[in-house]
Amino acid sequence: MKKDLYLVLSLLLFAVFAICSCGNDDPMDDPMDDPLEEVLPEGATVMPENAQPVGDVEAGRDYLFSGNYISSGIPYSTFKSVFTDDDENVLGREGKNATIGPEYTAVDHFNGQKVVVANCMSCHGSRLPNGDYKVGLGNINYDFTDDQTTLINAVRLKMTFDFGTEGPEWDAFRNFERATETVAPHIVTETVGSNPADQLFTVLAAHRDPQTLEWIDEQQYEFPNIVVPTDVPAWWTTGKKNNPLYMGVGQGNHSKLFMAAATLTLEDVAEAEEIESHFADVMAFIRSIEAPLYPYPSDEDLAAQGKLVFEASCQSCHGTYGENETYPNLYIDADVVGTDALMQQQEIGGPFLNWFNSSWFASHGESGALGVTGGYVAQPLDGIWATAPYLHNGSVPNLYTLLNSESRPSYWRRTADAEYDQDHVGNSFTEETSKVDQYTYDVTLMGYGNSGHIYGDHLSEENRMALIEYLKTL
Repeated sequence: MKKDLYLVLSLLLFAVFAICSCGNDDPMDDPMDDPLEEVLPEGATVMPENAQPVGDVEAGRDYLFSGNYISSGIPYSTFKSVFTDDDENVLGREGKNATIGPEYTAVDHFNGQKVVVANCMSCHGSRLPNGDYKVGLGNINYDFTDDQTTLINAVRLKMTFDFGTEGPEWDAFRNFERATETVAPHIVTETVGSNPADQLFTVLAAHRDPQTLEWIDEQQYEFPNIVVPTDVPAWWTTGKKNNPLYMGVGQGNHSKLFMAAATLTLEDVAEAEEIESHFADVMAFIRSIEAPLYPYPSDEDLAAQGKLVFEASCQSCHGTYGENETYPNLYIDADVVGTDALMQQQEIGGPFLNWFNSSWFASHGESGALGVTGGYVAQPLDGIWATAPYLHNGSVPNLYTLLNSESRPSYWRRTADAEYDQDHVGNSFTEETSKVDQYTYDVTLMGYGNSGHIYGDHLSEENRMALIEYLKTL
């Protein structure tokens, strides 16, 4: 029952992570004359900057951790009868939230009932390899491999036992119940840790009037019933990027893009306006998050050698680090970077993109928008040591296999308690010959491919390991 409720509450998602870098030759074997030359790499396009509203970091932190941007959920007493108290309180919250796990928030429904809802940390908060909790770290342990539709029945049964068949508790539960039953059959993934964020938003929007934002029972448009797996991005890179989301399609006011998760239980435009009034602050907090420092020993001399490799092979796409940092804000054409193209193919002319650009989110106040780029963002690499697996679909288990495409396994299995591999930088895994279970990543499945980003293939083994050592320091 605990696992069931956990999964039912875990439908709040945001956007996910893509990583690519540039440079074809081993820089130590064939040094570049001027690795800092300002020439765009092949297939690269600069993402234009969008001015963003100024917000209050502390106010944003408080609203993100304890606000009611999701307003419908499971009655507080029902939730507490299933879950034991969480004594760590890693978010430093007060009141009832001090004893609830960081991925949940106890909020007041409009009718005064206290309910527990999933919050942004459901997907954007997790444990670092050394056990420390980090806000903004993508949660790679979520299990969306089962259709959760039937789990609503378990919640209903418990609520019937607690409250009978009607009453204010049920009224406060209805919007969450409705959304969960609607989206659950469409967001099933093949592997634990794969995130169905794109499909979630697509399904929710199909049941929302674009201008009033009110719920419509009848599905308003057709959408592919294919879940493109995504890897949740690290929030601490948000402040560097001109346009967020996997392919840099997020334009205009980024607050409008991030608050779209409220469509899970949103009532109407009035509620959307109230949520919007807080999201410039939320974005200010997200942009203030700093990357975690590598917590294990590292070889300074080897890292210094790796920095030279990085400058020659990687920084033209991914920027520079340390003093006077730079970030070029590039996306690379999908045909050039060569990574799995299904996400990019579905995004172009996709129903959610069209819905969003005709909706309240794109027409009210400081509007947001979704554009088409045709490629994948070369991400900032701050804290990259903590963000395995890699590529936008999480198909590559560690940095070594990212930088040596021939070593990438077709079937690999990582469990939630896998040890951290300090040498290859990522969670340890076992290579399989076929898909063993829901923890096995199968790159032969549609959207799960591990091709592309072959820019490290020409490195010597010595320089590849030196580069990995340097990447630990970012």
